[in-house]
Amino acid sequence: MLLLRFISELAKQSRGKGAMGGLHIRGLAPVALSLLLLSATGCPNGYVVGCVAGLAMASTNGMMWVGWGWEIAASKQLTRGLNLEAAQSARNAISIFESMAPEETCHIACCLSTLGLALKDEPSRRADAIEALRRSISMVETAGDDGLSLLSTDLGHLGEIFVKSGDIGEAEPLLQRALTLNEQHKDPCDNKAYAKCLHNLGVIRLMQGRMDEASGSFDRAIAVLTEKGEAESPEMAMAVNGKAFVLFRAGENEQAKTLMVQATALLEKVEGSDNLELAKMQHDLACVHKRLGEYDEARRLCNRALAVYTRHLDPESPEIERIRRTLEELPSGEGS
Repeated sequence: MLLLRFISELAKQSRGKGAMGGLHIRGLAPVALSLLLLSATGCPNGYVVGCVAGLAMASTNGMMWVGWGWEIAASKQLTRGLNLEAAQSARNAISIFESMAPEETCHIACCLSTLGLALKDEPSRRADAIEALRRSISMVETAGDDGLSLLSTDLGHLGEIFVKSGDIGEAEPLLQRALTLNEQHKDPCDNKAYAKCLHNLGVIRLMQGRMDEASGSFDRAIAVLTEKGEAESPEMAMAVNGKAFVLFRAGENEQAKTLMVQATALLEKVEGSDNLELAKMQHDLACVHKRLGEYDEARRLCNRALAVYTRHLDPESPEIERIRRTLEELPSGEGS
């Protein structure tokens, strides 16, 4: 959509003119080249794209094109999992929009949302992610239907941050509001974001010991993703794993193991092996193997999860401590 906006604005300014606000037609060449790079590579250097377009404009609107270039780059980088790069590109865009066009609240809110998503899985940066998402939410709350998709998505992501930190008092109303916004319309604004809200609400119900409600939330998430053709997605893997954890809590260990094996395989297939959420699932599955007396498999999964956590988290993080505790509880010895 941002790419289409970029092209649309070029077309508007060039309509009926030999020059576009000071941009001669020959200036379209570097702009076209930057757009070609953007679509061909999927993730160009935001500075190159933004500045080529901005310099080509050679007008008072030049910096706005730079801002749009950074905004596009941030979105592309986030899609490809380049979170640090996405965060920096989003900050660059926000700085430009706030200084040159503070009335561009839609663009600022989108960039704040991207910034929040880029930072939310980094424990040391979660406070920054919370601030960015809250600012985005405050900007789009008055936008009506035009801001509905971004508002519901940001509420869901903010709720997820609080779920992961164990603050269910903060998380629950945010997730409930996101779900309500989606359910007021015929179709969810974003099916995967909607399913993830259901998943996180299921996690809250697990933490509260309300197992039937937790199972219902996970089942609803699975049904939404299946119906909308998102069966092979990270959201599906997490929903299936949540359902499995309910079974594990109920003592249905073999059923739980079957579902957790499916969930971990799916997440590794779509997200790769170096993934914090996958490490969490592997530890969940290790706990099931441990209960079943399958200690070698439990140890193998714990070590895989520990390797991922060690690369990404502080050595004293709760996640690493939990895995070390599980490893210590496993019987030692060959074949045990």
